[in-house]
Amino acid sequence: MSATSVHRGRANNRKSETIRIWSPSYRARQDPAPAHPPPAPDRQPSLHEKKPHLKGPRPVGSSVSDSISLSSPVACASPREDAEGPPMPLTVAALPEEHRASLLGRLPAQRTRRKRAMLIYVCAADSQDCCAEKGALQCGAAARLRARARGRGWRVHIADLHWRSPLEQQRDHRFPMLCIAELARQSELGAVVPVLFLNSGLGTPLLPHTLECADFKAALVAAEDDNDKALLNKWYSLDSSTTPSCYRLVRNAPARWRREMARTLNVLVRTLPQEACDAYLTTVVEQEVQHTVLMSVEAARRCVWVWRAGAVPDPDPGPPAHHRELQRRLNNLQRDLKLHLSERNIIRASIRARAAPGGEDEYTRGVRTALGDRLDALLDSLVAEHDAPAGYNGIPTGLFDEINEHLSFCHKAAQCTSNREVTLNELKSNVPLALIGGAGCGKATLVARAVSLASSYQQDLAVIIRQVS
Repeated sequence: MSATSVHRGRANNRKSETIRIWSPSYRARQDPAPAHPPPAPDRQPSLHEKKPHLKGPRPVGSSVSDSISLSSPVACASPREDAEGPPMPLTVAALPEEHRASLLGRLPAQRTRRKRAMLIYVCAADSQDCCAEKGALQCGAAARLRARARGRGWRVHIADLHWRSPLEQQRDHRFPMLCIAELARQSELGAVVPVLFLNSGLGTPLLPHTLECADFKAALVAAEDDNDKALLNKWYSLDSSTTPSCYRLVRNAPARWRREMARTLNVLVRTLPQEACDAYLTTVVEQEVQHTVLMSVEAARRCVWVWRAGAVPDPDPGPPAHHRELQRRLNNLQRDLKLHLSERNIIRASIRARAAPGGEDEYTRGVRTALGDRLDALLDSLVAEHDAPAGYNGIPTGLFDEINEHLSFCHKAAQCTSNREVTLNELKSNVPLALIGGAGCGKATLVARAVSLASSYQQDLAVIIRQVS
């Protein structure tokens, strides 16, 4: 056996990890047949004679550059360009494109995940204003829904980040980023069902995290009061490290100057044009609706909006200009929801009898019943959509789902590594190989990269990949 060591350079000064590629030696793979005579001087060598071979171990000091762009795979000439693989079996060729690609080890461009999971994501404008409605969901409708789903082989999970967490209370911009990241994670685990609690307000507004230089300077020019200019200069500082440069909100600004936040928001509302206000001034619930209902047809079809009819507006709306801006955006958001959502998924909860004795319990019971009916109907539709044949040509459907899970992991892992040209050429040598290396040195990402490039080596090459770690 001969060993080939490939060192992967790191950006820091830590010791480089090593990946060792073990393969049969070159002499062991030679046939006992006599060597071919050298080609004549007037004849060009054939493609078979130019085929690269492993010529024993590579020097230990050789390294592979990690600075190659990830967006453009390395154009390595395949050692089997003139060879055709075995013909595809007729049973495999007769499969749908999605299943045929799975058996060949190629991840389809768009694949519908078939996990038996209903993931309810709670979108709330004000967590304190909708405590009764969220309690009806968590303690009432969800309990019955979980029991029904369990009997049909499904699971129900509820993700609710609106419980007055420290990030939410401090009006930190990391909170909406956390919400959007959780939405993206949930969408990979199953069918996301947004449940929106939106009444008469958008919740706590956030200051823009960044402002373009032109917009910030225009706001300074439009601000006639020196105090307004001082506020803008106090909250925002020029960041020249970005391209193009911008004005960025100072660190920990909400925690340090919470009392001045409303005044600064009022200054931006009065000085920025309406298009800039739509782009910069936003709330968490607006971003959640944007990333669910307005960007996904499937999420809009499943979204349930609980709307408390006759809700009392905020007694302290703040400055008139800021209040008018929030009301304008609330009207626009409600109009978009009415256009994208089905009428049966809009629950209008009446609070007329809420003030009477026992009215609170009656109101909560009505919301719980309406939410339970809609979520039960959505679960039935998801189960019906999920129903698929038990198999195709004798291959069980569960096997395709399992293969797709491993291929999906390879697709993600391949994006987290750089192209290693020399190592990938070793993997194309069409001999048994074993990757050996310490934890974290890049074995899984290297295999994932090779799997993603395998179809370019040979068109009908079947790749079997299974991640067991």
